[in-house]
Amino acid sequence: MGIDKVNPKHTANITLPKKQEAAPKEEIQDAILSAPQKPASDTIKVTNPIPEWADIAKIDGKIGDFKQRDTGNCWLLATLIAIKKAGAEAKFITPRIKKGKGKIVVSVGVGKDRKQFSFTQNDVRDRILKPKEEIKRYRVARGGEQIRDIIRKYNSNRLAPEAIRSFITLNRLGERDIPKVQGGKEVQVPHIFGKLSEGDIDVMLLEMAHEKSKGGELKGDYASTAVKSIIGRPLTSIYFDTGKATTGNENAPADESKSNWTLFEYAQRRKSNIAVIASTGDRPTDRTLVKGHAYAVDIQKTNRDFVYLINPHDSSKTIKMPMSHFKSNFLRVSIADLSDYQTYKVQSGDNISKIAQKYGVNAQDLMLANPTLKNIDKISIGMSLNIPIIK
Repeated sequence: MGIDKVNPKHTANITLPKKQEAAPKEEIQDAILSAPQKPASDTIKVTNPIPEWADIAKIDGKIGDFKQRDTGNCWLLATLIAIKKAGAEAKFITPRIKKGKGKIVVSVGVGKDRKQFSFTQNDVRDRILKPKEEIKRYRVARGGEQIRDIIRKYNSNRLAPEAIRSFITLNRLGERDIPKVQGGKEVQVPHIFGKLSEGDIDVMLLEMAHEKSKGGELKGDYASTAVKSIIGRPLTSIYFDTGKATTGNENAPADESKSNWTLFEYAQRRKSNIAVIASTGDRPTDRTLVKGHAYAVDIQKTNRDFVYLINPHDSSKTIKMPMSHFKSNFLRVSIADLSDYQTYKVQSGDNISKIAQKYGVNAQDLMLANPTLKNIDKISIGMSLNIPIIK
């Protein structure tokens, strides 16, 4: 259900039916949602439950502006933004979203791991209106507390109508409990989670498909999982501190690491067919940055002095950051080469420089195209290498 903030300049009392017994749940909910409040507090009113952007007829196979609404899916969302900034939507996004008769078919993964899922308008409506929830127990402060304030404590300071409905039902609230719950009372508080992004139907359907492919909510994907599910290739990760693959809570696999910082500098110069995602990990001292969060890098704008970042919390905004500040606040960058490849088998007498010269590419291009090689200078006869086709 959509909600809009209003700011009345007067106060009003909540009026409920005068009955001896508890008021019906629907009337209690409407009273909380529609009663004007004091200017200092937030008030919400109910609007159309299905926003205009969520119409599946608006599918176009492109990534529009959106806002991330929960944790755990930032890597996937940052990957989608990075692909868009690389100008590669037509190659990696559009083919994954196809219109059918009254449904949309979305695919994730590649090769034997490729899966397809069908969604109707009702599926989208249900996913918006019926998020997942878990129940927390809470002891109300001695002086009593507003219902809306209690709910916010367990929902990232957000107040959603579905949380209000659930709270009323769980605690069997009556007229005397609205809008303030008496002090000392133990209540059950719904924690609404698993909310998908808002603003672009293509993005939401890709999230729904990934959710189904994982058999549950999108939680804690790191770069390799998210990127492989979209472009079907591994990526190169560069760590800003030690260059090691261990990164605390990020659980990065060992073969995902490359400590050569010059690769990022090269990506800035090449720009074409490069998708870049940056992760803060536990490092940021800048309070405007989110810990353990993935940001997309607009590689087309980024240069040796400034990095341009997009936070999935609002993909319409760009953050301009000095390179030195970026290095000190981010843990790593993950680079995916989006070029077309051809395959080459290493021959006797070959080395990386010789192969790169033969195909008119740089050694760095070969490093980005072959991220699973721990040391690209140590190649052996018969080994297959990806040779990027640089245009």
